[in-house]
This record gives sequence, C-alpha cells and structure tokens, in this order.
Amino acid sequence: MIGAVVYGTLVVALVQGSLGGAIFWYLDLPSPLLWGTIMALLAVLPILGAGIVWAPAAAFLALDGQWEKAMILVGWGAIVIGLIDNILLPILMRKRLHMHTVPVFIAAVGGLLAFGATGIVLGP
Repeated sequence: MIGAVVYGTLVVALVQGSLGGAIFWYLDLPSPLLWGTIMALLAVLPILGAGIVWAPAAAFLALDGQWEKAMILVGWGAIVIGLIDNILLPILMRKRLHMHTVPVFIAAVGGLLAFGATGIVLGP
C-alpha cells in the first residue's frame, strides 16, 4: 500500500511539474524548466502543492497588467494542474493495488480529510 501511494504521488508530482513548466513556457515566463522542477518538488505537499508557484506568478502577471496571461495561468493551474491529482492518483494506485478506482479514490480522499497528509496512506 505504501509503495503504491509513494509511486502514485511521485508520478503525479512529475506530471504536475511538467504541466506547470509547459504553461510557463507557453506564456513566455522566465525559467520554465526551473519553475516546473520547483512545482514538481512542491506538488507532493497536500492542498497547496504546485499552487505555491503558479498562483503568485498569476498574481504578478495581473499586477503587471497582463490580464490575459494571468487568466490563462489561473485556469490552467486550477483546472488542469490542480485536478490532475484527483484523476491520475487513483488510477496509478489502482494499478498497484489491483482495486477499482472508485474505492481507492474514496479511501484516499477520506483518509486525507480524516488524518491529514498521512491519511493518504492510512485511508486505503
């Protein structure tokens, strides 16, 4: 169980960092590889994760008057980067646990809500 959670969390973190770096590159923001790497490292944190990087970047773009880029970054960050965790993690854990996705998802979310970060392991 622990191996499935660690594997799933690391793969999801790499995907979130890649998606974050890709949007930084698309929006022509400085150092997309560096910020994508930082997002991947921070993506293992529950709740905040990669948002620690893309949210201030979006705020900076908005304060700089680049509203279109800021809205694209917020949309991509909230919808794509934020929700990929909820979609991909149960799928990756299911393959390692040999269980259906729905019970794994419910157990992981329920464990997270009940026990915090360690609940992802304790829930299932």
